[in-house]
Amino acid sequence: MSRAFIKDDDEAPDEPLPERPISEHPNYVTPSGLAQLEARREKLEAERLELARRADADDSARERLRYVERDLRYCRRRLDAALMVDPEALQADAVGFGATVTVLEGSGEQRNYTIVGEDEADPDTGLVSWVSPLARVLEGARMGERAVWRRPAGPLELTVVAIEYRARRGGAAETAENAEMDETTQTDEAAETGTMDEAAETGTTDGAAETGTTGELS
Repeated sequence: MSRAFIKDDDEAPDEPLPERPISEHPNYVTPSGLAQLEARREKLEAERLELARRADADDSARERLRYVERDLRYCRRRLDAALMVDPEALQADAVGFGATVTVLEGSGEQRNYTIVGEDEADPDTGLVSWVSPLARVLEGARMGERAVWRRPAGPLELTVVAIEYRARRGGAAETAENAEMDETTQTDEAAETGTMDEAAETGTTDGAAETGTTGELS
């Protein structure tokens, strides 16, 4: 049979990547979170154009392009569903979305948490997703009220000592988060080409939130 009618294995189309999971919750975002998503979309669009120019002659560029396109689809869907809430426009005396909360732990240590959208969450800098167990515990609490955060590591009593609604102005924390988002595609590539479970991509889902300290905050 003529080879004209035989398709080599290395010419077979790539298997489609599984889409990044989309949260079932409303996509509330702060102004800063919305700006981060928009910046991420612009960066992915620019990278996609560059990779597309090289993809025919560069296998690594073609492979990278698949992940960039998937992340771009995710980002666009999150932007389409975004519901922006400006903390500075809120006049509330209870903890809710966009609030920066100061709590006093039973040990006497004070900590600050800001309740933000799922894609904006960064526990290392005190930004916690509004659907995380910690945010759920604090939701509706007022100054002086106590709440018990039931963690896998053990219950922790928290006393609300301050509540403030203010816009987040970016800075080092935002720069760090953008860098982390840039690394997501690289991490996903490694995870999906090796033996890591697809669930590793879920990030801020409630299931992951129960597994450890970082998850509890996110």
